[in-house]
Amino acid sequence: MKLHLVVRSMAIGLVVACGLAVPAEQARAQNQVFVTATQDISDPSGGGSRISKASVESYAKKLNLSADQKATAIALHEGYDAAVTQANKDFQAGMEEMRKTAEETDDRSVFMEKMPKLRETLNKKTKELEKSFMSDLQALLTSSSPTGRR
Repeated sequence: MKLHLVVRSMAIGLVVACGLAVPAEQARAQNQVFVTATQDISDPSGGGSRISKASVESYAKKLNLSADQKATAIALHEGYDAAVTQANKDFQAGMEEMRKTAEETDDRSVFMEKMPKLRETLNKKTKELEKSFMSDLQALLTSSSPTGRR
């Protein structure tokens, strides 16, 4: 995700350097919308970055996986995807709890106090899930390779 933002920022810089950009006020407003849109992780079904099923299927084809290997990779992905969805739902529940507390107490500082920890928890969980999925996928491919067969 960070690489995506860097590449997009470089492209915007190139456009500006070539004189093809819109006036500064419009560009700043567009950039603010862009940042908000790309960093919004409020969608419990797909917030943040996650490995897509289409990516797994694409790599299965490129790697010429057998039907069994592909089916196992897809099953592993389904487990990973469900866990990421649950992590996003947990994040949403935490956000809702903060919102209710802020409404009840009329104290918005609750967001400043709890939001960083909540985001950190989500980021840590999704990174762990991705690492675990990749490890499982690697084990599948290693055990299925000609040199890894018993």
